[in-house]
This record gives sequence, C-alpha cells and structure tokens, in this order.
Amino acid sequence: MPNIWFRFLLVNGLIGFLSGYSAAQGPKAGPRPAFDKILHTFDSNKDGSVEKSEVPLRAWRRLSQADSNGDGLVTRKEYEVIRPS
Repeated sequence: MPNIWFRFLLVNGLIGFLSGYSAAQGPKAGPRPAFDKILHTFDSNKDGSVEKSEVPLRAWRRLSQADSNGDGLVTRKEYEVIRPS
C-alpha cells in the first residue's frame, strides 16, 4: 500500500512540474524535472523514451514541447534541447 501512495505523490508532483502549475502561485514556468526522473515514473515499456500513451494528458501537453519530430515520443536527446543539463 505505501508504494501506491508514493507513486501517486510522485506522479502528481511530476505532473505539477511538467504543467508549470503551483497551487499557491497559479500557473508558472517552473524548473523541468530531470529526464531520468520522468523515465522512472512514466516509461512503462522501459524503452528509454516516453510515449504519449505513457503520460497523463496534462503532463504530455508540456512534455510534448520536446517532441521535435512529432512522432508522439520524447527521447533524452529531444528533452535536453528544452532542458539543458
């Protein structure tokens, strides 16, 4: 049971970061999470990229900004263009 709550909180936290929303301050452009954290949370097929079908729609709206070739898949290389390490 604790794993379910941890995953719930982690996913909601990432969705908040990806959507750029802070309940206290309203919409904002906050820092983007590291790609490894996104992969760990959303990459269900473990292929090293994040597909549109693996991510909640609210998070995909922001994450899709990195999908430079429009294939519905965000790779590390694409993500690093919008969030340099």
